[in-house]
Amino acid sequence: DAWLIPKREFVRLRYPILGLALGLVFCTVLATGWLVHWLVPSVPLAAGFALGAVISPTDAFAVSAITERLRLPARLAHLLGGESLINDASGLVAFKFAVAAALTGGFSAGAAAASFVVLAGGGVLAGLATGWGMVALRGGLVRRGWADESISTGITLLAPYAAYLAAESLHVSGVLAAVAGGWYAAVQDARYTSPAERLIANNVWELLLYFFSGLVFVLLGLRLPEVLAGIAGRSWTLLAGGALAITALAMALRLAWVFPASRAALWLTRRRAPQTPVPPWRQVFVAGWAAPRGAITLAAAMSLPAAAFPERELLIFFASAVIVLTLLLNALTLPPLIRWLDLREDEALEREARAARVTIAQAAIRRLRTAMDLQTSAHEMQYTQRLIRDY
Repeated sequence: DAWLIPKREFVRLRYPILGLALGLVFCTVLATGWLVHWLVPSVPLAAGFALGAVISPTDAFAVSAITERLRLPARLAHLLGGESLINDASGLVAFKFAVAAALTGGFSAGAAAASFVVLAGGGVLAGLATGWGMVALRGGLVRRGWADESISTGITLLAPYAAYLAAESLHVSGVLAAVAGGWYAAVQDARYTSPAERLIANNVWELLLYFFSGLVFVLLGLRLPEVLAGIAGRSWTLLAGGALAITALAMALRLAWVFPASRAALWLTRRRAPQTPVPPWRQVFVAGWAAPRGAITLAAAMSLPAAAFPERELLIFFASAVIVLTLLLNALTLPPLIRWLDLREDEALEREARAARVTIAQAAIRRLRTAMDLQTSAHEMQYTQRLIRDY
């Protein structure tokens, strides 16, 4: 995701993205922890926080798959994609702290804040260093004439694992390292790769993203009987009521967050870009509603320690229920909601594509005019002038 996401749009939308990916995740973790502890007193508060961290990341793959034919406004699509990129990392870092607190029985807010800075900052630095190394490797291969489409694509496949493993060996955030490394590699990508190499790499990554996202839901189906066996004997009223309450809380928090957060982000953005327009309330509402959970939520829930973690099966059940409920309630109602609110694509991408074609045509005309000289034959001159007219 970090490699593919548009960098310019991410920077422009950094304030609303960080508000959703950091502030909303923090509120979701705290509120869900207290709710779960109140509903099921046998679940320690730290374990409830772990569940809150599990369900806080949204699944951009599900949103993009459902809205693909609806053509959302570019700003809204970039906001949802950027949020998913960052809240995966912030949710998993919070999950790590919550699991450690649940297993050790101790938690210090000051120590957690300091550790978060070290984990996050160290992860970003490790990712940037790994990304720089991978870019240098590709540059060296290109200069020696050893690079081709297969080698370049293979390096892009190995890069995120290299960044993750390097960061984990230093005991910092591997997820943020992969994000930072992918970001840096994408910014430098055009220097050492040809259009053919980028097309092949994009196709490979699109296939892998589709495959891995589907595989996670296959794992959900395989593990569900085990989860249900682990909660056998519990009241179905508690299970169903708890799942609905946790899902409703998460969605209510998000809808309550997006409207004031959009105004705060607009105020911060206008300090540098005074002409930034006010986001329409319909787009803000859809941003609040478009929050299905998916692959990251399931992967994090399954990674809860199998031994000595309190109420592990119950927490996995709640996480699985939130995935199913948000996919059914939020994702499936998005298309009719978008049509009812009359949200349409703003043609920003088409305008930029047309501008790019004009720039390419102008460059071709300049090159053709430069190529014509006194040695050009009359036939060649006539042919070149016809090409110029075509462009």
